[in-house]
Amino acid sequence: METMSQPDLRPDCSRCDALCCVLLAFDASDAFAFDKPACVACRHLAPDNACRIHASLPEQGFRGCTLFDCHGAGQRVTGQVFAGGSWRDDPALLPPIEAAFRVMRRLHEAVALLHQAASLPLSPEQQAARLSLLANLDAGRDWTEAALRDLELGPDLKAVPAFFAALRQTVKPPRR
Repeated sequence: METMSQPDLRPDCSRCDALCCVLLAFDASDAFAFDKPACVACRHLAPDNACRIHASLPEQGFRGCTLFDCHGAGQRVTGQVFAGGSWRDDPALLPPIEAAFRVMRRLHEAVALLHQAASLPLSPEQQAARLSLLANLDAGRDWTEAALRDLELGPDLKAVPAFFAALRQTVKPPRR
């Protein structure tokens, strides 16, 4: 059983500052109707951080928006790391918010994958390694800009892909 403190990995757009609609770039494709550079608000983003075309995203060519999941990183950066400070009120916050969101997304995605890995037929050693990674990431703690920078540069977040790469050697996918 996993007892360490973990964040809510469900996105809550009402508690976010529309970070995915501003920070992320996308290219015109089957998933997006036009190109949008990073750190530029989507043209469909309203001043209240709502999407003007949310009810018809796929029909308007934005299937990619419906598929994206920040795993709760957006509201966490907005509410915890920047205590409600907004790129709209202070455009100088955009670069540090982008940096924090980039790392928080990686952290939340890593934690989500590590939780999903619990359903795999892991050896006792692999299970111990999985739990150790979760403990080292300590995703439930109160994160700051400095702590996120340290996480990005340190070994803990980088160890997650190596853990999953090692599983490929021992965990076989079920036959269809």
